[in-house]
Amino acid sequence: MFKIFSNFLDRIREHSNNYHIVQEFNKNNRYKIKFSLYYDVILNPPNRNYPLNVGFYIRFPEYVFNFLRTIQTPNQCCFKRISLHSPHQIIPFTRGIELSDSSLDFISRCAIKTILEHDDLCHHRYDIHGIRELGIIFDGLIIKFLMKPELHTPSKVIRVLRRFSKNAQFTERHLFIFSKPDTCIGWPFNEYEYTKLDEHNPAKIFLEEMQETY
Repeated sequence: MFKIFSNFLDRIREHSNNYHIVQEFNKNNRYKIKFSLYYDVILNPPNRNYPLNVGFYIRFPEYVFNFLRTIQTPNQCCFKRISLHSPHQIIPFTRGIELSDSSLDFISRCAIKTILEHDDLCHHRYDIHGIRELGIIFDGLIIKFLMKPELHTPSKVIRVLRRFSKNAQFTERHLFIFSKPDTCIGWPFNEYEYTKLDEHNPAKIFLEEMQETY
């Protein structure tokens, strides 16, 4: 059985256009890209940090996109003055913060809207940081939301998103930026560590400060 499964994986890799790109990238970088049926890896122009710079296109089955488009989403995606129109602004709500079910429902719907519309999930080219953020958001928010019985999410949709999320999170350590709403035109952006959100969550701190003020 193991040999059959191993041969199946070999066939997938042999026919994958991105196999050699992934192999070459993994030889020279601390991040180790995982093979996945749900994203393609392409070459981007080199930069200072990544001489072999890669990008990612999402390749979900059409039924996943079709189902996500049926989810009703808010017209305005702003939670207590925190804009949710960028994935990095949503990351703090995936870990280290306690919110009501209705708040998590709203944020999850905003996350779906942001990924589908603002990022244009079907056509957007993600960099290595963006693809990891996407994996975190699906894992920490969207999948849990979609599993609500009243949504009747097909099991095959959940299965695809779980596999994608696992593949997209190359490493648990992830730095992201977050801007508090009370900073001038969103600046400066501060950098935070995803694994430390349980101890230091910028969204949680802002909400607590706002509650004390009002």
